[in-house]
Amino acid sequence: MLQRISAIKNSNRMYSLSESWNSFLVLYDRRNFSLAAKSLGISQSALSKIIQKLEETIGITLFDRRVRPIRPTPEAVALYDEIRRNAANIEALIKTLRSENFLRPILRFGCTESTRRLVAPRVAESFGRRISRFIQFTGSSDVLVKRLLDHEADVILICDSFDEIKGLTRRFVYEEPSVLLLPQTLAATRANWTLDELLHCGLPMISISGNSGAGRLNDRFLASQHLQFPSLFEVDSDVVLVEMIKEGLGWAISRPSTLLSGIDYEGKIAKLPIFNSEDKLKFYVVNRMNEFENEAEEIATLCRRCNPNILIEEQK
Repeated sequence: MLQRISAIKNSNRMYSLSESWNSFLVLYDRRNFSLAAKSLGISQSALSKIIQKLEETIGITLFDRRVRPIRPTPEAVALYDEIRRNAANIEALIKTLRSENFLRPILRFGCTESTRRLVAPRVAESFGRRISRFIQFTGSSDVLVKRLLDHEADVILICDSFDEIKGLTRRFVYEEPSVLLLPQTLAATRANWTLDELLHCGLPMISISGNSGAGRLNDRFLASQHLQFPSLFEVDSDVVLVEMIKEGLGWAISRPSTLLSGIDYEGKIAKLPIFNSEDKLKFYVVNRMNEFENEAEEIATLCRRCNPNILIEEQK
């Protein structure tokens, strides 16, 4: 009998009968076709057909249907014990394999456009040999949070804490001051520029989309200064913003990391402080609570080592 069970267990058929064996286990525990079918979410007749087909496939009668409640046969008892015992062994084996990095997870990391060049390569390098696949994507903070909540992302780097959303773990990593980004030709016409002077400089302010953390910060700052600039242009891309300033189409309130878009702006864009402004854009590494906690902590440590201001100075 045990030899026959072993032969069944080791046959290739075992892998194609997972649904059947699961149905067998549930019926064995319930001892009632109606209750077992309800637990499995199928009809009683469907369950009866599954068990009948399983019995025909292995050539063993599993249940005595002449009694109520139904009674498993001695062969079914032996099979049940063997399956349960092997399930425990398989679970222990999986844990061992994971600890030895044979089964490596996928890491889906999302970040804002201004941080992708600065952070994403470092995250990929750090995790590259410990995971089976690294997936990076870019989006605004609100889009990234939605993807995290929809389980389409594992860890994200965003510039808004979204405190109103429950079930998230947030790690503050760094902050960036607000700065003025002006075409060099405009910046060179004055020693210093104030926002009041920019209101009459002849070039429009290029607004950043209000759907982003940067855009919301800008809106709050301008409102606190009781300033309103006509907005001819609104963009949601750092690449587009830098290119437009470089071409002399306008100026913007932004952050230093915006200049890390990859566009060659040397000698064409000036980065100036905003006088009387203490506004800073705060960045957070965020994950779902109790999920990917270790990965999020490691990414947060990597991000804290990334200082956009230092990197920009090094590139000059």
